[in-house]
Amino acid sequence: TVSTGTAGSITVTSAVANGTIPSTGCSAVTAYGIEYSLTAGFANGTGTQAASTNLAAGAFSSDLTGLVPATTYYYKAYATNNGGTVYGNEQSFTTASPVITASALADFGGICINTTSAAASFTITSTYLNNSNVNVGPLAGYSFSTSANGTYAASLSLVHPVGPYSQEIFVKFSPVAIQFYNGNIPVSGGGANAINVQARGSGNNAAPTVITGSAALLSPNSVTLNGTISNPGCTPAITYGIEYSGINGFIPGFGTKVRKLDIPTTDYSVTLNNLVHGNTYYYRAYASNDGGISYGAQESFTTDTIPSGLVIYSSPIARGGNLHYTLDNVKPARSEEHTSELQ
Repeated sequence: TVSTGTAGSITVTSAVANGTIPSTGCSAVTAYGIEYSLTAGFANGTGTQAASTNLAAGAFSSDLTGLVPATTYYYKAYATNNGGTVYGNEQSFTTASPVITASALADFGGICINTTSAAASFTITSTYLNNSNVNVGPLAGYSFSTSANGTYAASLSLVHPVGPYSQEIFVKFSPVAIQFYNGNIPVSGGGANAINVQARGSGNNAAPTVITGSAALLSPNSVTLNGTISNPGCTPAITYGIEYSGINGFIPGFGTKVRKLDIPTTDYSVTLNNLVHGNTYYYRAYASNDGGISYGAQESFTTDTIPSGLVIYSSPIARGGNLHYTLDNVKPARSEEHTSELQ
């Protein structure tokens, strides 16, 4: 006599089926195992036999391999002695479905619109897939390739053999609008249920990043002010320079701008002339591009106070030039007009 036991260790393509032989009958058992089929109620002897050799204390098991995923199988234990072959009752089990998993995709962060990011990647893996193509994408704003420097497309359909599967997928992000592009990249095929790989990124049109530099006094009424464009932003700078005011904490955009006219560079400077002696000025570096205008932190400088006596600056004076002078301790008196010509 023989009894059919339960099936365990069920995978996508295999299972272990159990049986027992409560009684060996009138002679020794010469063969035993599990017979299985895709047909429910299959006739004894018409299935596929998986012989076993591990009988111990009346129990045995057979490894069933090469099975079809996500499929129901019917099986019976059998045993043979000189009296013939007998079968246990029919049982069934269903193989597991293929499963696709994927690693995480790094966040792309903010990318300038109408540009393409460097490639990031995620890896698809499975212990078993059938031969149906693995499909990746689409997701608006993203493109895919199987190599970092390969051709990128809006979606992929990948041919592969039956069995274990592993494939690294490279992704590039190309925003065309100032918005978030957060979503899920669909991955399906191979007989497995579809999964999603999260993608995160945003399109922006960033203005430059500007740092206000130091001030260097040149004379009692002139100074050189420095600035740095530490990051040009999404597009090249259109205007840049220094904005200054006599008001502490002045609102950016409400001061006096001194614009540089040459091609923007990382570091730059402007010179202010005709300043008031002994006065504190406040200034910020600025730069603008298609994304807007940005300012550095406010800094300040103080011009020298008027020295004692009469002081003439810019001497010698070029013909047709300007003469600058200071005079302290001026007392009320009659004013006379004097005219002179530089020769």
